[in-house]
Amino acid sequence: MIQDRRRWALLAVSVFCCIGAGPAPGRVIARLDLSKPFHLADGASLTAIQGPEVTDAIGDPAPGYILVCIKPSARSPCAPQPIDPHDSNYLEIAEIVYPRGRLAAPLLHLQMASAYAGNGSQGRAAVMLAYRPADHRFEPIFKQLGGGNMNQETRYIRSGPLRGDMIVADATSNAPFAYWVTVDRLTPNYRYKQVLRYRSATHYNDGNPLAVIDSEMPNILRRLGVWRHGQPLPLPKSGCAHPRLVKSELWCS
Repeated sequence: MIQDRRRWALLAVSVFCCIGAGPAPGRVIARLDLSKPFHLADGASLTAIQGPEVTDAIGDPAPGYILVCIKPSARSPCAPQPIDPHDSNYLEIAEIVYPRGRLAAPLLHLQMASAYAGNGSQGRAAVMLAYRPADHRFEPIFKQLGGGNMNQETRYIRSGPLRGDMIVADATSNAPFAYWVTVDRLTPNYRYKQVLRYRSATHYNDGNPLAVIDSEMPNILRRLGVWRHGQPLPLPKSGCAHPRLVKSELWCS
């Protein structure tokens, strides 16, 4: 696996050094036009390119590493990688989001996952990028690296009182095994700032079929002052029309 990583890293370096403005060769798995959303010149784009197949930590074949080429114009060189390619075998999200509505500046939202390792573990990475017109570049303003075998999640909130927030549920390292839940909020100058961090009521492997962020949503909203007991329960993003509270944790009826 180390040899495969070195070979792909050397390929990436040689390509970026030699062709300057263009992305690395490989299979294009995603492409976004950035010109109109970010008011940039024609040719501004995000292109995700997947390299040749590699071997994962347990010796099985895995998808190749993903390079992301972000260009503010057709002639610009690719910006520095927003996520380490060695953490990027699967592209899960590549999108333009509007945390403050269509009349305000958008953000680039990327989420990737690594190849699988032992015990089903998998690295996950999420990043938000804002365009800085004065510097003519995209800047990472939020980044989260974590695992994926204990129901961890990083979620962009698309609607409601937390619209535009990034919520992370990350497993704790000691008993009782629960989650650190954090909420990061977009500031007026387009940077993310943590506004909440607490240890969850939800425990690992407690039998709740809901995602941790869904089961913790009453606690998140209450701690942020936008929900209180007696009001209608927040609905999970899918599959649970009639939730109920069990010791402050949301469950499906």
